[in-house]
Amino acid sequence: MIDEEGSNLVTFRFLGLKTDRKRILFLVDMNRFLAPHDELVRATVVRAMESLQSGYRFAILGFQQQDSGPRYYRWPADGSLAAMTPNARAEAKDFLDGLAGRFQGASSVLSAFETAFRSDAGAIILMPDYQKEVRSLGDLEYLEALAGQTQAMLDRTRAGRE
Repeated sequence: MIDEEGSNLVTFRFLGLKTDRKRILFLVDMNRFLAPHDELVRATVVRAMESLQSGYRFAILGFQQQDSGPRYYRWPADGSLAAMTPNARAEAKDFLDGLAGRFQGASSVLSAFETAFRSDAGAIILMPDYQKEVRSLGDLEYLEALAGQTQAMLDRTRAGRE
């Protein structure tokens, strides 16, 4: 099949992101600074989900850092990837609607990636796009450190799966 996962043929495009993977995890930052924009974050995830076709599997992992530690919100709740169907899409939208008012705490991006890498996802899409936010804050060093740590985790994860 020409659009088989891992074939290097781009099968998913969204806001400049491209992948040939068909197992997608949407990693959603739910920190308090995004609370005023929670509707936009949810709408962006819904828009990305609507780009997925039949044959894809997907999940959503919302994350935040509380005083008690990282907190995660998962759909499906068991951490699996759901087949893209109209019913699954509707359930995921309901889940995202239920996140309203829950954006609080800080970001635990590294622990969120560690959790995401334990999933069966072939591609992890971080929402929102930190690259744009960090550039606007002028904190490029943080982004570079995060990218380096993320790449190291990804390399370790890939090595463990091979």
